[in-house]
Amino acid sequence: MKTVPLEHLASLPSARPFQELSQEEIRRNAQIAHLSPDFIGTMDLHYHPVYVNPAGLRMAGLPLDIDVTTIDVTMHHPAWAIRQMMEVSFLAARDHGIWIGESALLTTGGEEIPVSQAIFAHYDNRGEIEFYTFVMRDIRALKQAEKGLQDSTATIRGLFESAGALMGVVEMMDDGDVHHITDNPKTASFFVGCEIDKSRPITCRCMGVTESIIQQWREACLESLQTGLPVHFYFSHIYPVGKKYLSTTICHIQNSSADRPRFAYIAEDVTERRKAEIERNRFFSLSLDLFTILSMDGTIMDVNAGWTETLGWSVSQLCQRNVMDFVSREDLQRALAELGSNVGGKSTTNFLVRMLHADGSTRWVQWRSHPSIEEELIYAAGRDVTSELEAIRMSAEADKLSAIGLLAAGVAHEFKNYLGGILGNATYALEELADPSSNDSVKDSLQQIVEASTRANAVAMSLLSYSRSSSNDFSSEDVVSLVHKTLELMKEELSSSAISVTTHYDNIPRVWMIPGRIQQVMLNLLFNARHAIKVNGSITITLRATTDSVFIDVRDTGCGISPENLSRIFDPFFSTKGVWGKDEFAGTGMGLSISRNIAHEHIGDLTVTSTVGEGSTFTLRLPIDSPHAKDSTAESIAKQNQGIILFSVNSGSIAGYKREAQPLNVSISICDTIESLSASIASAPTLYILDVTFPGKVELMRVVDLLKRTGIRIALINCATMGSDFVGCGGSSSLSFKETPALGTILGQIVI
Repeated sequence: MKTVPLEHLASLPSARPFQELSQEEIRRNAQIAHLSPDFIGTMDLHYHPVYVNPAGLRMAGLPLDIDVTTIDVTMHHPAWAIRQMMEVSFLAARDHGIWIGESALLTTGGEEIPVSQAIFAHYDNRGEIEFYTFVMRDIRALKQAEKGLQDSTATIRGLFESAGALMGVVEMMDDGDVHHITDNPKTASFFVGCEIDKSRPITCRCMGVTESIIQQWREACLESLQTGLPVHFYFSHIYPVGKKYLSTTICHIQNSSADRPRFAYIAEDVTERRKAEIERNRFFSLSLDLFTILSMDGTIMDVNAGWTETLGWSVSQLCQRNVMDFVSREDLQRALAELGSNVGGKSTTNFLVRMLHADGSTRWVQWRSHPSIEEELIYAAGRDVTSELEAIRMSAEADKLSAIGLLAAGVAHEFKNYLGGILGNATYALEELADPSSNDSVKDSLQQIVEASTRANAVAMSLLSYSRSSSNDFSSEDVVSLVHKTLELMKEELSSSAISVTTHYDNIPRVWMIPGRIQQVMLNLLFNARHAIKVNGSITITLRATTDSVFIDVRDTGCGISPENLSRIFDPFFSTKGVWGKDEFAGTGMGLSISRNIAHEHIGDLTVTSTVGEGSTFTLRLPIDSPHAKDSTAESIAKQNQGIILFSVNSGSIAGYKREAQPLNVSISICDTIESLSASIASAPTLYILDVTFPGKVELMRVVDLLKRTGIRIALINCATMGSDFVGCGGSSSLSFKETPALGTILGQIVI
């Protein structure tokens, strides 16, 4: 690159004349110009280049060793930039010493590079212009950013102008009003009814907005200003288009250069949704049914007045409590399981549960619920069916009496046969007694009398067992025996129609049940099977067991159930018999509904499968371990009105046992000597509780030996204190505890 005088370089960043600069300053300024990343050069009064630094040559696409004096300036600027330099830039620099603006540089490849340019005029001591300095900076990145910003602004403006939502910018006025700085066209027509006149300020007050709504706007603005977060609120107002409900979100615009804080808002017209909510709430509040909205953990978010009408609880007593607090203890586990199904996305239909009333009683409520996974809420509706269930119970009793009437005819026929055999054999025996040689035939006759009487007694006892089974107590029962008793009652009814019965039993465990209720279900299923078969068919009863349930399958070879009726077969008052259906047998439509309710009462179920023309199979499932078991034990102890004897139990445990026994109405007696213990045997107590820590090991042995002969249950407590000597010493009737247990724990292990 051709060398140039240092004075040209030295003068670039200095406002002082060259003659006043030291040699050090000249070298420093020259070095700055040479190393600068910007385009720096000098030009004589005829606009010919004298110096161009390396950055400038690279920007123009010129070789670094070029003779800059040979560069034609007009070849490295577009025409419009040359005109600007000749007509504006140099004239301004001549008159004012400097010109700053934007220009463009042409590279040797023809690319136009936008630059920001400064031109300085340098004067000699006489005040005459000696040469010009020019500095250019590449602003392509800046121009691209500006273009991107302009495009974004245009896009945002387009969205703003064409948006279907109501949006704009507002600011708070000193007088408390809210000033609409700008609104999109839809907002203008919505709020004002026409295009906004931007020559005058548009405020909430001039649009007729009430002071209370203006206050809502101001409070939302202040909250967003303080938190920096969007704020959501609802309001309603009568606009030119009518009364509208608006859902509005407002947010402070940070780094705004305006004098007052400004806020962007977007509003949605939710009038129709609000009207629907009002209608829903009206129905919600007027309905006598129980409506509630729950969170996924069961917390009550909202309830209607039906809860107060039905269960006596006020809204304030219910909300923010868990719904399980109002479910009876007997149904709590089932209710928790059903809530778990809702959380998993499954809807509930016809879930029957006992709910607690404020007066301490319970009401049967039938629930339907639907989870909203998106909202994380559960919507539920319940209906008090206590009266309906009582009506069903009474209907069940009526059905039971009707069944007894039907069974009585069969029993009378059976008795006629048995009594005929008894009478004939007895007459024959009396005649034969006169002949001493006829002892063998008399013996046979008497044996037949005994057998006929036994069969007659079995039939009578089966009928009496069913007709008298009004107890609601759960007890541990032999399912096989119950099925046999039921078949004994149906024997004549089935044989008269040429219907055979086949049974298949596995090793079936005992089941906790109300035997009369389950026998009622079995009778209902057998009657239905007999009616479906009419004549010449078969019924197969299969009992099978799993680890937690017993299943009773009743399969018939009858006509089957049509698909359209199968889904309704358990509905109350639905029947295919008599006046309700097309069958010659009478039917009320309550039998299967009652039977399924009995199954549910036992925490079981009753289901059906059927094929038209082939027959049906009803399956009764009963849990082996019932939640009623432990409660029934304690209740049965209480109902026996028998007491518990405490022998040498410490005073602290005695006080605890007395407190636990009080609600069960069980009496507690205390003995400290063998003599008093012997006397207590006469009262036939339900249970003896012995504390093995009392003094005298031999005496304890005497106590245990005495009680073993009585057959009364024994509970040995604190066995660990004297080793294992006494564990099981009471035989099969004893219970052993290493520490002092609660009374309920002891009673829970007694099977009455």
